[in-house]
Amino acid sequence: IAGDYQLLYATVLMALEQNLQAARVLEPWQGAPALVAYADYNRGIALVRAGQHEQALPALQQAVARPAKGEELLALRDKARLSLGYAWAREEDYRQARKQLEKVRVEGPFSNRALLALGWIAQKQGQGEAALVPWTELRGRSATDPAVLETLLVVPAVHRDLDALQTATRDYEDAVDTYTRE
Repeated sequence: IAGDYQLLYATVLMALEQNLQAARVLEPWQGAPALVAYADYNRGIALVRAGQHEQALPALQQAVARPAKGEELLALRDKARLSLGYAWAREEDYRQARKQLEKVRVEGPFSNRALLALGWIAQKQGQGEAALVPWTELRGRSATDPAVLETLLVVPAVHRDLDALQTATRDYEDAVDTYTRE
């Protein structure tokens, strides 16, 4: 029960924006081994929220490295990879960010956000055409997801920047139609 207490106490501290204290609560894990991935992930997120990105990286890497059996732990691993990708991107280590984001399962609940981030990393590096690859994949998914809706606006902008004006116009029209329906 000690681990359950640690996770609950840390969650309350994070809700109160006392993120460094939450990270300290989770650091000496005392709970069941089955919950250690949650402790690693939450400690990493608490450190990110506290602005300590470099210290968050090892905790998130531990969460990714833990064995994952079952859909719940696989989803947690994907979420940790997504968070790790964001953390690496903040540090402007785009190679490491892409490495983590590309490992997020394509059919998992965090794949849309990973595809969106992969596109933004390519765009940030001045590779507009490369950004179109994940964003085009994302555009074909359910428009109820905010990541999909975002790509409906950025893809035509990239086409415009690439002087593909007819394609950009058609994409903007499709975006207006989709936003109107949603």
